[in-house]
Amino acid sequence: MKKTLTIVLALSSISAFAGEVYECAGKDADSKEVSMTLDFESNEKVQVLVEDGSEYRLDSARPTPKNTVFGDYYYDGYGGSVELLCPKNFSTSGSNAADQFKATLVVETYSEIGHVGTERIKALCYRSDN
Repeated sequence: MKKTLTIVLALSSISAFAGEVYECAGKDADSKEVSMTLDFESNEKVQVLVEDGSEYRLDSARPTPKNTVFGDYYYDGYGGSVELLCPKNFSTSGSNAADQFKATLVVETYSEIGHVGTERIKALCYRSDN
């Protein structure tokens, strides 16, 4: 009973966030193949699910000269951050809606003693049929 309840709650929390979904295939810094799912609630918020079970909710989208950056700058409480870099004119809706795009996920982790590590995934993402 408890396992069933947990699964139902997990699925309902994912579907509550559902919007435009993109499936991504890419490689990490060690050239290991990695997949992730990007679930955009809007052009401002995205949930990132990495195949290793990592889950990030990024809600500050800002343009840079090269990218649109979705970020969480309070990731670990020690100065760490998570950023998803998408193309500069990225959009999930309207006439500019992207069917595919290149994305980079960067996770910077710190502890009380300083920088612990950087994870980087570069991927090609395709809109999935929802």
